[in-house]
Amino acid sequence: MLAGELGGAAAGANRQGGANDAAYRWSLVTVGVQAEGRVFGNAAAGRLEARRTGVTVQVPRGIDPGFAHNAGTADPVDGARALLRQRLDAAPPAIVKAAEDHLDAHIARGDESFKRLVGAAGDPDDPDFSDRLRALVAQALTAARGAGSEEAGALPALDTPVHRAAAEAVNAASLRFPASWVVRGRSVPLKAAGNGQETGGEYRPPALSGGVEIGKDVADKPEGEGWTLVSRDPGNALHEYVHHLQYVMPDIDRLFQQLHRRRTTRPDGTRDPIAGLAPYPSTGREDQYADEYFGKEYGSAILERLGYDPDWPAVEVMTRAFQLLFHKLPDYEGTDLDDLVRDDPEMLRLLLGLLFHYDPD
Repeated sequence: MLAGELGGAAAGANRQGGANDAAYRWSLVTVGVQAEGRVFGNAAAGRLEARRTGVTVQVPRGIDPGFAHNAGTADPVDGARALLRQRLDAAPPAIVKAAEDHLDAHIARGDESFKRLVGAAGDPDDPDFSDRLRALVAQALTAARGAGSEEAGALPALDTPVHRAAAEAVNAASLRFPASWVVRGRSVPLKAAGNGQETGGEYRPPALSGGVEIGKDVADKPEGEGWTLVSRDPGNALHEYVHHLQYVMPDIDRLFQQLHRRRTTRPDGTRDPIAGLAPYPSTGREDQYADEYFGKEYGSAILERLGYDPDWPAVEVMTRAFQLLFHKLPDYEGTDLDDLVRDDPEMLRLLLGLLFHYDPD
């Protein structure tokens, strides 16, 4: 959670139609040209209009926009991703670099890790599936990306046992991430404070300064430092640390925000409405997320005061996604990693694509 919010957190709820909608969503990257659109019209017409260019092409009935296979016998989303991976592997370096900035390229890069790791973890309905998958992801990141070799270097906001414990929790959380990410995180000084609660916390970005009440303590936060105020829940320490990574690596956050915007934008370009979504008293947009906190959107006044771009208000998509990947959510939430595999595999592919392939410039 970001500092300065009034009234808790909201999110996007699961929407059962999301999987069917995704089957008609397509994106191709070919020789630097990107297009996005939806199949529309009656069954006989079979037309497809590119949303960005307005170009209309004929799509034979039963054939997906990739023109490669019968949509009745194959998954068009998997087929498009496989085609994208093949083209990325064979493309000139300049085209590969351009595609790296494209959301679907990152999702496609996570597909191999998804199939390998999820397949090795076994049946998602097995009670131990989530723990097995987390262990497999951690092992793979250690071997391939240097996870565990770099630490956040968070210092306690005050030299007391509770704040020292908070700093230790944040540093432990940072060991989950690729070494290059953690090194980038250290480019902005980070301090940690314990709020004494069982769950819930906040991140105070470098733009904020002044006195901070932490339980019975008061500390002075200078401008230019990021502060994590964390509870005794280790998953919360990781969540708030991801807010810090989000601040120092805005390119990653923009990918999650693009996914949120794409999911909550209708074919005519209008947005799904903002609504109060239980159990959180603030607002978000509904989507096929595994947990209601993902789709929360902050108000522009809060974002501007904290130094964030108000045009991209869904700053909990990235933090909640990584929290769910690396930690089970609190029991009252009732959500675990198996829910992400079943309800939102696209999100997990994006997480894995970034963790195994993205390095900050």
